[in-house]
Amino acid sequence: MKPQLVAGTAVLAAVLGAATLSAAAASPHGSNAKAQVIHATAKPTHGHQVDIGRHGPSAGDQISFGGRITGGEAGAFEASCVSTSRSRQVCALVLRLSHGMITAEADYGAGSTAATPITGGTGRYAGARGVVHEREQHGGRIDQLVIDLTN
Repeated sequence: MKPQLVAGTAVLAAVLGAATLSAAAASPHGSNAKAQVIHATAKPTHGHQVDIGRHGPSAGDQISFGGRITGGEAGAFEASCVSTSRSRQVCALVLRLSHGMITAEADYGAGSTAATPITGGTGRYAGARGVVHEREQHGGRIDQLVIDLTN
């Protein structure tokens, strides 16, 4: 859920992926996490932006947002980002799913696509690695998620 700051408004940007609601599991690879792909939908329900320094996108600006996840795994998500320049942000994401949490972090640049590396997890996703891909739809009102767990 990579935000893009446009005219002082937080807009979820597109990331890669597909939009079917299903999940496929494979065998575990050395931890509690299983290699699998989870397809789900994220719907932002709240957000807050702090414009620091020069008006408009600039280093130091902060945004936090979150919402619901439905589909292959139900739950919620929360994210926070800090702008490091007019066109770059460092973001941390937590996906709270029905069988545990997945964390991801990334440095995003300008543009409408990105892939967020998974940095860990809890429960069924303990030790998780992989990538969270998203595809924005309906002007950022929903994102189709593809959570690709390689562990």
